[in-house]
Amino acid sequence: VDAACRARDALAKSIYDKLVLRLIEAMNQVLGGETNFPFVGLLDIFGFESLLINSLEQILINLANERLQQHFNKIVFADEAKEYQREGVPVTATSFIDNAPVIAAIETCVLRPLEDESQLKS
Repeated sequence: VDAACRARDALAKSIYDKLVLRLIEAMNQVLGGETNFPFVGLLDIFGFESLLINSLEQILINLANERLQQHFNKIVFADEAKEYQREGVPVTATSFIDNAPVIAAIETCVLRPLEDESQLKS
């Protein structure tokens, strides 16, 4: 029984590994990146991470950080500029990269397929 459990776990890890690599490849295609290697780089509130292997936990942490960064950008750059304009305070336009495509890619190419595959079939 113990050997069967270990074999089951090894199979599950192998399937998960291949699924994540395929999802990263799909995300790179959507974002226009290179597809000849499995790589996802995300800018988060703690700096740039470039990991050789990304666990699901790390992807979810990165997604949360991307959402926080998006919220921060909206509040600091967009909303504050509007407030300054309403108050008549001169403000220089600040450009920033909209990370909505990264968030959408993670949700569409990683989370949705994982959710679909994890649903119990009845």
